[in-house]
Amino acid sequence: MRPKVKQLGILPDLDSQDPADYSDTVMNPLSRQTWLAIKDKGLAGATSKEIAQQLNKTHKSIAGRFAELLNVRLLRHTEAYRDDCVVCVTVGDTLSW
Repeated sequence: MRPKVKQLGILPDLDSQDPADYSDTVMNPLSRQTWLAIKDKGLAGATSKEIAQQLNKTHKSIAGRFAELLNVRLLRHTEAYRDDCVVCVTVGDTLSW
């Protein structure tokens, strides 16, 4: 059996078993733009694809903002789907800074 060696380029601080820290989510400008765009949609809500297209960003970058906002409970899922994506609506009237 080969001896174990450390892999180059792997940082041990990125391998944390602790839960992710989303405390700075609302300070992120793209998260703020995403939340405001969804809020403008009202009760109809929006999907990550719709917001990505509206903000002229990649779907992947906006999907990450959706996950963060869901995690800090500034968004919530609805039971509706559009274009194979779940529709989300905002929670509350303002972002908590």
